[in-house]
Amino acid sequence: MLRCDDKGRETFRSLLVESILNHTSLDHLSPAEKTTLIAFFSQKRSPLPIQRPCDVQARLRALKKAASDARRLTNSLKLLNTQDLVLHSHEATDSANISETISSLTKTALELDTRIKQLPEDSPSPTRSNQILRVLYAFPLLAALDSYGIPVNTRNDFVSISALVECKTEDTFLPDVDGNATAAMRCVMLALHSSGTQNIDWSLAASLIKVAKPMRDQSIVNNAKCAEIKNSMTPYVDQLNYAMSLTVDSFETHAEHELSAVQEGWFENVGQLPDFTPTNLHKASLH
Repeated sequence: MLRCDDKGRETFRSLLVESILNHTSLDHLSPAEKTTLIAFFSQKRSPLPIQRPCDVQARLRALKKAASDARRLTNSLKLLNTQDLVLHSHEATDSANISETISSLTKTALELDTRIKQLPEDSPSPTRSNQILRVLYAFPLLAALDSYGIPVNTRNDFVSISALVECKTEDTFLPDVDGNATAAMRCVMLALHSSGTQNIDWSLAASLIKVAKPMRDQSIVNNAKCAEIKNSMTPYVDQLNYAMSLTVDSFETHAEHELSAVQEGWFENVGQLPDFTPTNLHKASLH
């Protein structure tokens, strides 16, 4: 395996590009198309954000400790002898007396308890936000694969770096280019490598494809529906444009019966259009 240093990264990229160009999924592409494909996935993108440890747990621990310490100090002050309380109230002229301190600490503990309950609700879910970032990162890559006719699929029989490297070593290695990976996984890997993303592995490339695939599939469905609507409406739009072109000036060059025939044909076609009125408006009109 190649080490993750300058020499290793350069060699890895060269071998990865060669494996992409020689993949059977690209046999239908011309040399020029293969060149533009490699250029697209080699663009200098922002690296994939690394999920940082969430600080919510650390904040919760600090809040809980502060609330616990406030209660502990409150209970300790309540154990003071009455004589000591009186002496303190006479001597502490510039500060609150102990009873006021106990009241303030009790109030503080309750306020901290409330904040402890609210904190998880106010904080964004690290898993959800990380997933959204991955979808936004991978969706353009999947769209490009579709435009080149490359299947957007993955394999699960790849070998991760962790399975090949001992856990005790501190060195960082790059994935095995000769491992089991689809053309889509290799293209995504090239994009990750070109962006300078850290700790790249075949498992990361596969997970990016899987997490963005539902959005890509929905996009394909939406585009197909829009194309269907456009094709069905094109004849009506063309006739509408022609009917609108029959202005006052057109009456000098078109016979009256010709104008009437065109307009009648237009209105007949309009009557054949689908009813786009929402169902709830139909129900309202019946009442």
